[in-house]
Amino acid sequence: MSNLVTVISKIYDASGKYVINLNVKSRYKGSSRENSKKTDKEGLFIFQGSPNRTVEILAKPPNAKDYIVIKTLNSSLVSSRNNPLKVFLPKSIEEYRKEKITPSSKGIVTTLFKVIDCNEKVLINFPVKSRPKGRQSSFERTTDEQGIVEVLSSPNRDIEILVLNLEDKFVLKSTINSENGSQTPIIIKLDEPYENFISKTFISLLDRNHQDYVVENTKVEIVALGTQTKKILSISNGKIPVQSRIGEKIQITVFKPDGSPLSPETYLVKSLKQNNVKLVLDVDVIKGNTVEGKPVIDKTIGNINCSDKCTVKTVSFMTKPGPYIISMETWKKILEFERYEAKPYHPGDRSSGVTLGIGYDLGQQSKSQIYKDLSPFYSSEQIKRLLEAQGKSGSAAAALVPKLIDIRISKEKALHLATALKTRYAQQVLTIYPKTLELHPHCQGVLLSLVFNRGISLNDRKGQLTRKHMRQIKEAFENNKVNTIPNIFRDMSKLWTKTGPSGNSGVGRRRREEAVIFERGLKCECYK
Repeated sequence: MSNLVTVISKIYDASGKYVINLNVKSRYKGSSRENSKKTDKEGLFIFQGSPNRTVEILAKPPNAKDYIVIKTLNSSLVSSRNNPLKVFLPKSIEEYRKEKITPSSKGIVTTLFKVIDCNEKVLINFPVKSRPKGRQSSFERTTDEQGIVEVLSSPNRDIEILVLNLEDKFVLKSTINSENGSQTPIIIKLDEPYENFISKTFISLLDRNHQDYVVENTKVEIVALGTQTKKILSISNGKIPVQSRIGEKIQITVFKPDGSPLSPETYLVKSLKQNNVKLVLDVDVIKGNTVEGKPVIDKTIGNINCSDKCTVKTVSFMTKPGPYIISMETWKKILEFERYEAKPYHPGDRSSGVTLGIGYDLGQQSKSQIYKDLSPFYSSEQIKRLLEAQGKSGSAAAALVPKLIDIRISKEKALHLATALKTRYAQQVLTIYPKTLELHPHCQGVLLSLVFNRGISLNDRKGQLTRKHMRQIKEAFENNKVNTIPNIFRDMSKLWTKTGPSGNSGVGRRRREEAVIFERGLKCECYK
């Protein structure tokens, strides 16, 4: 017994999920003696054998009539509980459970086929079709971990085998008479090398309601399960570019805006030119797990009476009265207006303070709020130094910048900080303009941009720009004259006509662009 080796394997189905309580066997190749067990709660199948022997692992999936060989290996391969030998079933457990049990009958025989490329490389998960000769309809399946497909037919029936070629078409490769069946695989050899079967496609993301999931700078992790190679992408159009070889299993993990991952999804590449591939995520992008303080992309806003100009993609920020919904266009504009800077800077006007990342103005925040907002992104020592700029604006703030330029923040962290801050400011918009939620997302986005830039004060303070326009907007809401707000923005823009240390002409341009977007929102009377 001391000469025996222990083989630790883990059984997965075709979707990449490990399988528990599965009937499995092990045996030396060519032997009739078998060791029968069930996989444990971790999907492990552990058995012992003599060293350097060829061993077959067999399994009996749900609804299967007999055991099938799912892996042939050398018993001396290194394995452990932390690094077990991976063994895959040809299909997912769900597929097996949906199949009807094939009745035992002398009228049905089994013929095995093994697919290899022109270099005799065994092709795993490779697409194959089979059909009775003379028939047009065919049954498509993929090869197993040994490159084998199993075809059931009547005895002495001519069977046609078709395989995928580099033109993405199934071509006839062999016609075989089933006779009385065969347990020795018949070799099907391709004319091309496997390395040339590279698929390039875009996978569209959908939420559980099958609506487009389009979130700015969505982080996506792609892992090739065979090689365990990993790639991190950032997408903004809801489409994942995937390039891999036919038969490769890809695990895709999409991360929400708050950085938390959704459940990984497995994608099997079956075609060179797959179109309209859709990946449904287990999340409702309108409601889902959204909580106050977390933004989420919404469905397209509009209704049957809306024109294309009024139907827009949106981003929501959950506030106490309900979702504060801004158009994707204004969200992008806000990020563009605020711009990203790795080091602290001063915009140049007398009402702004030392600013971090994407528009985080230390002059507008309380000390306690600065600690709360910045602690996930800066060290305690850095925050202590930044607090010197708290409450300061204009030239007093600008004078502090040289002392703080060694404190940096990455663009990714700056975006997370900006997102959290916009949620708070969305709530603040509603404290002075509570009817904002009744407006089109273009208008809601413009008012969020304004308050984020200027704050919510309605009172003039010595040494700062007048707040009369902020008051005029409030009066426009109260007097049902919302259509006058764009002109208020245009008049407000004149406050920033100066350049240099006492002004910021860029903010004036920002107000004028906001006026145009607000007007477009007002024209959409169809929006409710």
